Amino acid sequence: MTVPVWMAAVLAAIALITGLRLWRQTLLRGWKVSMRLTLLCLHMALALLFYLMLFPPSQQRAIPVLRVLTADASAPATPAARLILLPEALASLPGARYPDLATALRAHPGTAHLRVIGSGLSMRDLDAASTLTIDFEPVAPMRGLDQLHLPERLRAGALWQLHGHVQAIADARIEVLDPAGARVASARVDNAGHFRLTLSAPLPGRALFTLRVRDAADAVVEELSLPLLVEAAQKARVLLIEGGIGPENKYLKRWALDAGIDLHTQLSLRPGAHMLSQAPTLDAAALSQLDLVILDERAFGALNANSRERVLAAVDDGLGMLLRLTGPLSATQRQQLGKLGFEVREAEITPGLKLQIAAAAIDSADPAADVPPIATPAPIILSRRTIEVVAYDALPLLKADTGEPLALWRARGSGRVALWWLSDSFKLVLAGDPLTHGSVWADAVSTLARARSAKRPRLTTAHVRVGERQSVCGLLTDAEVIDAVGARVRLLRDPAAQNCAAWWPQRSGWHRLEGAESAESVESVESVESVESVEWFVRAANEAPGLAASARRQATLEQASAARAPVTTALLQAPGLPWPWFGAWLALSALSWWWERRRAATESSTAED
Repeated sequence: MTVPVWMAAVLAAIALITGLRLWRQTLLRGWKVSMRLTLLCLHMALALLFYLMLFPPSQQRAIPVLRVLTADASAPATPAARLILLPEALASLPGARYPDLATALRAHPGTAHLRVIGSGLSMRDLDAASTLTIDFEPVAPMRGLDQLHLPERLRAGALWQLHGHVQAIADARIEVLDPAGARVASARVDNAGHFRLTLSAPLPGRALFTLRVRDAADAVVEELSLPLLVEAAQKARVLLIEGGIGPENKYLKRWALDAGIDLHTQLSLRPGAHMLSQAPTLDAAALSQLDLVILDERAFGALNANSRERVLAAVDDGLGMLLRLTGPLSATQRQQLGKLGFEVREAEITPGLKLQIAAAAIDSADPAADVPPIATPAPIILSRRTIEVVAYDALPLLKADTGEPLALWRARGSGRVALWWLSDSFKLVLAGDPLTHGSVWADAVSTLARARSAKRPRLTTAHVRVGERQSVCGLLTDAEVIDAVGARVRLLRDPAAQNCAAWWPQRSGWHRLEGAESAESVESVESVESVESVEWFVRAANEAPGLAASARRQATLEQASAARAPVTTALLQAPGLPWPWFGAWLALSALSWWWERRRAATESSTAED
């Protein structure tokens, strides 16, 4: 039972006992029935008023709405008494201007509802609005680039994708310039404004490319920096165990040599005869030094029980394993694959397929290109095993152009195990497309190989710009940021968020984090990683305004949907005031006291007469 119910029961009991007592006393005094009932009702009313004083009923009150004008907002049609302007709002707008939302809320106590108008709240104001109801009235998106996605870090020589969205520019064209100003890629946006480019990462180090947006008349609408932080490719240690010799092995080894992979091979010529190329033994110590093991179904089935258990134990400990299906499967092999989480069934499907991965290319229809166009190779017909693989917790590793998976991987302990049934990726090299062949196998190795690099501190925003608060999470100790001119700024730790800190960039350019250790990588003393190499690029405050407006818009929309349910009425159910009920109880108590005293005085004078 709740407290109000308990209090109602206690007051009802007290009123009942008091009423019975008064009924008995008035009966002895000879009072009339009407007077007895009046006195009894009076005490019951006192009990009810006392309960309502303690627990006043809720009532509808007007919600204190605060209108907030942000960047790109226009003046409201009707002036509002509770209207504030944040620093990003136009200087010509009328209204009270505040340095931030928290200051405005302190000046307007009791605010429970915000109506945000414009492009949205900045990172500075989102925390202050986290407990309030928000109605967001966004303005139309800005013309130009409003979405841009690029990887935080790249491996040297790896293919990477740049994609985004352009707003309100018909037949726009995107071009990418390298640090020397030479155009390296160009493409037109689709009808919905989306674009996607695939490029090759440059040499290790910092690289500042340039992205331009051109309209249908080839005029530059927008130009912004494209910062890339490229790392040296990690030399993966791979063991290839095959049950026979074939062209797939040959071209896989050639690609591994060109990619700088430390590859060891073991090929079976016939039962009991093997050809080794510095292949380590399959003991626990040797497997712990490997990043990936590639086997076909014959080699995996030929492993004895002890070797198979050691390999699977190494996978549980972080080793990657790729199983290639090169021929029909026996019942024993299907059972072995089932233990790995893959159910393989024969299927009536077409073995031929097309696999096409877009390479970085200049738009061949662009006569102004300052480098020769790169022709995209025609799709090559490859083949696969006619099987269906069911693995309910697996993810695709490789897909055909129709979207059908050609390889799946799933987690096993700390490692990953994959099943691959594409039969002849080597045909890509024979057809003159070694770039696609290398990209396919590079993706497979990078996805499955043992994760040896420790995690780094990370920014909570994708695009850092001058004057906006930036949060860095994943820090174990205090750290400093060295800006583009060498000035040091100590990060301020956030007491409400563990291992997070913040700073406000004052200059554009490359910034470096020093003097800290990653909190996410600490498992032992030896695994603590210094984060001296962590770097970020800070954009100028006025660079890429469409990206900034889109980020504010998205963050405000998420805050509006996550804080509370949308308000559909201008009224709010709120607890009532106890003072009116207290006044009524006090007045009725005084009336009861006066009436009983008067009645007692009358009875006393009657008795004396």
